[in-house]
Amino acid sequence: NDQDAILFTPAGNSPVQQVTASGGPASNTTALDTARGDVQHANPSFLPDGRDFIYTAVGSRAGGATAPTGVYLASLDRGRPAKLLLEGASQAVYASGYLLFLQGATLMAQPFDLERLELRGTARPLAEGIQTAGTGGGVAGAYSVSETGVLAFQTASLVRSEFAWFDRTGRQIATLGEQADRVDVVLSPDGSRVAASMVDPQMGTRDIWIFDVRRALSERFTSDPSDDFAPVWSPRGDHLIFSSARSGRIDLYQKSEATGVEQRIDDGGLNLGKFAASWSPDE
Repeated sequence: NDQDAILFTPAGNSPVQQVTASGGPASNTTALDTARGDVQHANPSFLPDGRDFIYTAVGSRAGGATAPTGVYLASLDRGRPAKLLLEGASQAVYASGYLLFLQGATLMAQPFDLERLELRGTARPLAEGIQTAGTGGGVAGAYSVSETGVLAFQTASLVRSEFAWFDRTGRQIATLGEQADRVDVVLSPDGSRVAASMVDPQMGTRDIWIFDVRRALSERFTSDPSDDFAPVWSPRGDHLIFSSARSGRIDLYQKSEATGVEQRIDDGGLNLGKFAASWSPDE
């Protein structure tokens, strides 16, 4: 703001913090509401007065999947509780009398009264299919607006591809499944199945899918609203380890293909993103 205060979120499980532009220790400006299921406060943005600001709360009352729970209004002035402005929305900014925000992958605008600090009228869509980052429940969207209301944004574009078998001479001999936006392709140890991360075009996040090579059938393996990606097969081919952002940071999860039971792999509380590289032969 014009007083050289900087708002930021330092980690995937942190509230909004404040530090001066000249440096020094940072302090918490918001407080995670654990009863509400908050795991992170993100995307802080000052209103024109330089004291009030808005941010996105990420979490889940169920304690499982994480997603934007809403846009909140807070202040640098101590003692004033945070106020919910928009339920289920994320990444809000103010410009030219409007609050712009993401509802899923749709960029919305709604009149905002700076005197009363309240929304007015009804929200209307400005653009659909905004490019969003998968991690953190899709709270980071590719858009920016100037103080005069000039808007720049990027829409998502799917990278269509298909699985293809090639022989050792480089000749294509078969394909598997329809075209889709897929990454992280891994064959099961016996070669009978393929696991891959596939992007949901509506949510902009990935889920793990399993493809049966012999029957040419596919089945969704994970269905959490958060980003699930980078699968690794167990040596027996009955489990997968994968990375997921459902806890507000990237953790490792294990899931049985037979029972469907999922569990987070305990890491001793390391506050770092985790990605599986391989599974040892002795399991």
